[in-house]
Amino acid sequence: MMLSHLRITIPLVLLMVGCASMTQGPELIPIENPAATPLAPFETSTPVVGDLNQTPQPIGSAVPQGLATTTSIPSITPAAPLFTPTAAPSATPIPTATQPIFATAPIPTPVWTAGPSSGGPPSTVEAPTATSSPAPTQIVPTLGPPITPDEQGNRLDNPSFEGNVRAVEFPEINVFERWEPYYCDEPYLPRKCRALEIDEGNNPEGLMMGRPEFKPTYDSSRINGGESAQQWFCFYRPCMAGVYQTFDTSPGQLCEVGAFVQSWSAIEWPGAPISTFDNDDAKRASQWRIVLRLDGEEMAFGSDPDLMRGPFYGFDSGHYDQYIQIRMQFTATSSQTTVFFENLRLWPFRHNDSFIDDAYAYCQ
Repeated sequence: MMLSHLRITIPLVLLMVGCASMTQGPELIPIENPAATPLAPFETSTPVVGDLNQTPQPIGSAVPQGLATTTSIPSITPAAPLFTPTAAPSATPIPTATQPIFATAPIPTPVWTAGPSSGGPPSTVEAPTATSSPAPTQIVPTLGPPITPDEQGNRLDNPSFEGNVRAVEFPEINVFERWEPYYCDEPYLPRKCRALEIDEGNNPEGLMMGRPEFKPTYDSSRINGGESAQQWFCFYRPCMAGVYQTFDTSPGQLCEVGAFVQSWSAIEWPGAPISTFDNDDAKRASQWRIVLRLDGEEMAFGSDPDLMRGPFYGFDSGHYDQYIQIRMQFTATSSQTTVFFENLRLWPFRHNDSFIDDAYAYCQ
């Protein structure tokens, strides 16, 4: 019985093997990546950056090339190394009063302008360049030795970000009393903002800036003084955002504004709350600067001549995982001035966290 069974089984196996050898699998067709779109100037000077009819990419779906560690996130350059958790960067000296360290490659300034005469909202949001529209007359910020405050002292309310927080329009936006949030997104602007560096191939087409979440932090490593500091973060999305406050000034007064700021940047959770970067693009992830409205208005974006923008503080200023001081001086032109402490996040990293503490506004 056993031998008879084997005599039947062996021919069947041989027959199956012969059939399989006559069958070919499907032809594999390589998929070619589309060529990167060459850098082109932005085309309009309507608000901030991009086509506002587009919607943001899903969270975690897009990260600049060369900065990814997961298979779901594209990379900037095929040759760039994958991210691996590394130790926090060595401390960099805090910029001095007379020689601050700014970013070496300024980022285009988003602007917001009114819509057409019909009163409807603008159809696009773009960042103008020198080739697309004439640059507005800008007041050049000064940065001399620290000024001696007058008897009024610090003109900001709750400068150390202590006490109560309250929700502003959304339950996830919680800001300390006397401060207001702003961001390159709805509803602060009429439409969403296009991410930067799309035309250079560093961010994917269709990527939009997002509205951050704001909250207090009580982590001692993220506090410069006191018991708390203000934090905001853009989870897997680029953003341009910050906090602002309006204070009293007198025309002709020399004034100085400043604050202590810190950044946390990591493409994914590195195993500890420290910043990680393997290349220069990762180092550019976070940029800080101060923006002023000399007329006391509350719009940070635009080409209004009363807007005054300081330079960016980049990686070399040492703001990753430690506090540095940023500051700017100006001559007041009206009875009120608004100061915006702004952070730009270029890439849709998991950890795009910004911290601010101990702000000030002095006049003499």
